[in-house]
Amino acid sequence: MLALKEMERFKEQLRHDFELGNAPTDFSLNPELLEKDRVFQFGAVLHRSKTGMKVGLQYRPVANLKFLSVLAVKPGGVCAQYNWEMSQHSRESQLFQRQIMAGDEVICVNGRTDVDDMKRVLLEEPMIILRIKRYPISERPAREALASQKVVAPAPIQDAH
Repeated sequence: MLALKEMERFKEQLRHDFELGNAPTDFSLNPELLEKDRVFQFGAVLHRSKTGMKVGLQYRPVANLKFLSVLAVKPGGVCAQYNWEMSQHSRESQLFQRQIMAGDEVICVNGRTDVDDMKRVLLEEPMIILRIKRYPISERPAREALASQKVVAPAPIQDAH
């Protein structure tokens, strides 16, 4: 019980620091987070603590391959707050490696793998559980080319609110 209270107090301090602006604003491609030779999959839990809070994730839906291609993490959103919390761990930690960044592929949101369902959940749900896939640096250009291919019509860039 004490450990749970300590964790909650730590998370509250992180939120407070984040709201004061003591958090990074650039979540573009970070070479430190890229695996050199393997695909890295991880989960992330995002929680809107206030009604109307935005997720802050800009993405391009890739319906034919069933993923959302992350284009940017916007400052001030729930995703940026999550990244800031993960960045507080040591650089060698698996938690540090779980920061969401441009080029990541969201393959599942709250158990849903259909692109339209994932988009809906990102816009509506207060608790969001993401499954993310990150390709090694050598495979990223090919993955980005796949994500930007025109299937029938180009997929518009979207923001998760």
